[in-house]
Amino acid sequence: MTDAAPPPRLCPVCRAARWTPLFAAPELFDGSLFPVARCPSCGLVATLDDLEPQELAAYYRYAEEPDAGHRFRAPLEPFMRLLRKERIKAVLRLRAAPGRILDVGSGRAVMLEALASRGWECWGTELEQEIAVSARRRLGDRVVVGQFEDLELPVRDFDVITFWHVFEHLADPSAAFAKTRELLAPDGVVLVSVPNVDSCQARLSGRDWLHLDVPRHRWHFTPDTLARLATAAGLEVLHAEQFSLEYGPYGMLQSGLAKLGLGQRLFTRVLRPAGGHAIWREPAFWTHLALALPIAAAAALSLPLEAIAAAAGKGGVIALALRRADRPRNRAP
Repeated sequence: MTDAAPPPRLCPVCRAARWTPLFAAPELFDGSLFPVARCPSCGLVATLDDLEPQELAAYYRYAEEPDAGHRFRAPLEPFMRLLRKERIKAVLRLRAAPGRILDVGSGRAVMLEALASRGWECWGTELEQEIAVSARRRLGDRVVVGQFEDLELPVRDFDVITFWHVFEHLADPSAAFAKTRELLAPDGVVLVSVPNVDSCQARLSGRDWLHLDVPRHRWHFTPDTLARLATAAGLEVLHAEQFSLEYGPYGMLQSGLAKLGLGQRLFTRVLRPAGGHAIWREPAFWTHLALALPIAAAAALSLPLEAIAAAAGKGGVIALALRRADRPRNRAP
């Protein structure tokens, strides 16, 4: 007797079971290939791997330690914190008064710690205990561990729920939006940011697009598929934009270099304290060094190019502010 074939993966947007193959994309560090396909019914793109949960979890161990507390090299931390302040500003633009916030996939909980100092009641989630170590140092038991869709939180009626580049990782984004709707206060707001597979940088670089990040990114959204998923869960779009200083220009630059054959790994190794051999032993190091001036010029151009792409509706990131479709009509979000 042979093992039965696994059931086809259903599209979370339109529930179709048929996928059109696009290409096999390389994993960032070891180069292993993973199939990427598009749903012909709605346009959602997916990474169609057959990894078991424990196999997928291994791809999150960038430096042989899963704790989210060591994301970037020490000299870069102040710059990265400056970029992350944009997340705080996004929250405060939609709700200036302190309230209750839930950050799904809270990482080091830097944003939550800053909001707590402003009087917010802050909660976070992480998938595993060992990932949540740094966040719990800041927030204690208000960092809840487990699959978001299945969590039983001790509080609800959140004024703000945020997903900063988390939604593309989730096993079931449809269930995640349903859970979000359940936890949201009647006049609450949801902030979701994901890479845009319909962006200029994605279309131009194809399998070399940095933000494919297979197999960690399971879903690759267009503005339409993300909005449709939210609408099906009883949420509506309050505001949308496609420019991210944190992710857009770097995605434009690195994807372009990869498309030219210079790879994606070197800059990521420079940014992150990943284990393994020294940077100068990377195959692409000396090529990048020889091309330092044109690469620097490309880096300078990446910001205005990404800004133009975003203005044309083809930016590298989708950022949606959502609210309950049945919210009280006489109250502001």
